Amino acid sequence: MNYGQDCDKFSSRMGCLLFCLAVVFLTYYCLRMLQKLDKEAECIKQQKKGVSPVLQLCVCILNSEAVFVFGEIWMFGTDIFPVNSRIWYVMLFAILAGCLTAACIMDVESCMIYDYVWWLGMIAGVLLLCIGKCDRIMELLLFILLQELFFCRFYGRADCHAFAVCAITETATGIGMKGYLIHMLVAFSMLALIQGMCHNINNKGNLKQPIPFLPYITGSFWILMCLNSILQKTFPAYLYKLC
Repeated sequence: MNYGQDCDKFSSRMGCLLFCLAVVFLTYYCLRMLQKLDKEAECIKQQKKGVSPVLQLCVCILNSEAVFVFGEIWMFGTDIFPVNSRIWYVMLFAILAGCLTAACIMDVESCMIYDYVWWLGMIAGVLLLCIGKCDRIMELLLFILLQELFFCRFYGRADCHAFAVCAITETATGIGMKGYLIHMLVAFSMLALIQGMCHNINNKGNLKQPIPFLPYITGSFWILMCLNSILQKTFPAYLYKLC
């Protein structure tokens, strides 16, 4: 009896993982096909030799696993979300993961990330708000304004869009302003640590050679989401004060 239940759980988890991978890859593939319409971007990608297909597939798999792990911890471990809406929740998170995957690869290849990537990510985030938590809208709007009007002076506009889209998604899981700032702190800490190890930081604390920032934003986003889920289940009152 227990063996049968374990098999059912395993099959269900494998199905969820394959579903995440399919949605992430399909979203990524469609965005990349749209990119091919831009001749200039294709020329830049050819000059820089682009990112190998194997690495692109690995990034898709990593983002799919991030969605799956988050789903296991957050959605399927609690009764917060109705069962009939969880599949939509997973799908929207997978679409967002596909957008972040495309943004990372585009950033590495040409430092050109198209607005349609962020439009699709924003639509997925807003839909997540509709079926999740949306009680911190004022904090979210303030953070987006800060990103687009203030922080854009310190790093790229695409990075501002990335933080804004991630903040929309974070709000749907109950994260507020402190959580958005923690996301930024983790992203910049990862950047400083890795680039410091690569000797790419000068005496003034600036990068010697510009590098893509989207991979750091994406990695820190999934770290925050998974840690938030674990802490909220274990220490709900403490996490509410934190985020």
